[in-house]
Amino acid sequence: MDADKRFPMARAFHRKTEERSVSVNWPEYLKGSDLEHCLELLRPILAKKRTVRRSHRLVVVRVGEARDALRKAAESESRLAAIEIRHDPETNDHSHAGIFECEVEDDAVALILKDLVRGSDVFPAFYAASAA
Repeated sequence: MDADKRFPMARAFHRKTEERSVSVNWPEYLKGSDLEHCLELLRPILAKKRTVRRSHRLVVVRVGEARDALRKAAESESRLAAIEIRHDPETNDHSHAGIFECEVEDDAVALILKDLVRGSDVFPAFYAASAA
């Protein structure tokens, strides 16, 4: 997270060496009544896959806006035209999606995505199992 602890750092959008895409989720796939409810359904799924601390945040980036921003950036950096955002379900995470064709630790893509984040797009990631 950035210094103010609300906004993600660009590296949150980096593809790691061992991954084939930037791992993301499609919260609406979970069919909650609204975005907040979808995130409530997503939190326990994420908590089973990785350690989620109270300080961690979920960031919502709209796919259409991301595609438009990447398409615009591709006008000056053509390799960005190959990037795809698509549903990529996993066995225990059917809402999983990915940002494909990014280079490992691709700063150009990371900065484009980071710049799309508004304050209203940041939510707590922590799931308290005892509260369920």
